[in-house]
Amino acid sequence: MLSGRVSPSGRLPVQIPGTAASQPGTYLAPPLALKSDGVSNIDPTTAFPFGHGLAYTTFAISGVQSSAAAIPVDGAVAIRATITNTGMHAGVAVPQLYLADPVATVTRPVRRLIGFTRVEPGHVVLTVAQSAADPGMSANVLLEGEVRTVDHTRRMHCAVMTTSQDTDR
Repeated sequence: MLSGRVSPSGRLPVQIPGTAASQPGTYLAPPLALKSDGVSNIDPTTAFPFGHGLAYTTFAISGVQSSAAAIPVDGAVAIRATITNTGMHAGVAVPQLYLADPVATVTRPVRRLIGFTRVEPGHVVLTVAQSAADPGMSANVLLEGEVRTVDHTRRMHCAVMTTSQDTDR
């Protein structure tokens, strides 16, 4: 890795505080825990966000699309995105899929890396990003139907399709 023959691709499992905080924390935060004008004098800006990682190249996310604009709460949706190596070296991209539930009936994190979550009817925002702080590219999906509690038998997985258009970069 130090010689440049292999590009680093690891990501942080915690976020590193930007101020003199005592220890790393979680990226899961309700809206009031984020930067707020006049509500708190504490600056929650991180030095390195959850999911942050470095490489010898850069990547861009574009063309995020969902397979459906609305699905039942027990349905499935596929999210498609194009990840492009925009740098001069080969590398490994680690896109992350986050979910936001802006109309939840209970306080939810502003953004959550999905791998487990409770699914409720209403609009959700699915975002493909490079870290928890990256705005990324989003797709809006409407969940329709009765409230469904998701347990350990849920089906949430990611299928990755790759193309090698720019193998020199």
